[in-house]
Amino acid sequence: MLSYIGPRNRVLRHRVKTPIYKTEKIDDPSFEYAFEKREKEERETAALPLISPEQFALLSKQGQATPEHARSCVYHLKNDIQIKPVSQRGSDSEAGHVGGRVPQWLWGQDMNVRDELSLNRIFVERLSYFLVAEGREEFLWKWLIHEWATEKRRVNEPARHLWVAGIMNAQREFFDSIVPPLRTLQRALEDFSGRRLWPMTFAAAVAGQIMVTSNTVPPYDPALFTVVLRANEAGKKRPVLKYTQAAAMLFHPTQPNARFFLNEASEYLKLGINTARDAAQHAFAAYALRAAYIFRLKNNAKDAAWLEAIVITRFPVVSAARQKKLTEVTTDPKLEVLRRQYTGQAPPTFDPWS
Repeated sequence: MLSYIGPRNRVLRHRVKTPIYKTEKIDDPSFEYAFEKREKEERETAALPLISPEQFALLSKQGQATPEHARSCVYHLKNDIQIKPVSQRGSDSEAGHVGGRVPQWLWGQDMNVRDELSLNRIFVERLSYFLVAEGREEFLWKWLIHEWATEKRRVNEPARHLWVAGIMNAQREFFDSIVPPLRTLQRALEDFSGRRLWPMTFAAAVAGQIMVTSNTVPPYDPALFTVVLRANEAGKKRPVLKYTQAAAMLFHPTQPNARFFLNEASEYLKLGINTARDAAQHAFAAYALRAAYIFRLKNNAKDAAWLEAIVITRFPVVSAARQKKLTEVTTDPKLEVLRRQYTGQAPPTFDPWS
């Protein structure tokens, strides 16, 4: 029997959703982008009849709880705690035990149910939040390892890849820091080796990349930054890997580096940009402006101007918002050391950006 530890006495926070850029879909009517699948899952879950934690506990005890009950319970409770936090509901409230009650029910179901819910991103993210809020991450980790140890089906990739990323995103939201989730990613790289590594960490690697490539994260231990680079190495092909790591190096916690990105920019423009979604193209342009800013802080106007010209001529949407991008990079705490070292004649509010 797996065991878990008790709840943490912390106030639950709400994560602000980031906008998603849409683009034209490939020629396959059944194809869904990840964001489209997520939006569909959220609409379906929101439409489910409301199941309170107390109702779910009773249904589970009676052996009548269903996947829809579990999805509804964690989804609606996560929304409701923004109005009435768990800390205001009393020690006997089932709301403080969802992170234990729902997983115990889930892990007692057959493989088909465990697969179905483990592949539902909305469910995984909401339940992961309660696991973290109640301090039950270890309970989940033991279950994941147990699932691998007892896996009997023919395929080598159990449908559990969303859980590590779910825990990481929940930790990011709950602790308002990227240090706990990066430590979780580090543990995943250590605990899931061999054939388990990529299936269990590819979604987590994406989550880690998103976390470190932020303009608002303050400096942190560079050793944790290398964890993200290692995670990306586990499965990405060389061209994509080189570009991904070059983009990450722009956000190194203590030594941001634009040279790697400049070296990869031409290759990406040649091979990747024409097939990329709008969001990926906009991300590339934003990275290019950040790299240009770093070059200007190092008095390298030539390389900075080359990158700025690419954005202005090829990415009009981002170019039109370049003043906003300048504001973002000029307030990034990871670039403060470079700003102090800047020796140029003019302040780094560059004419090409105005």
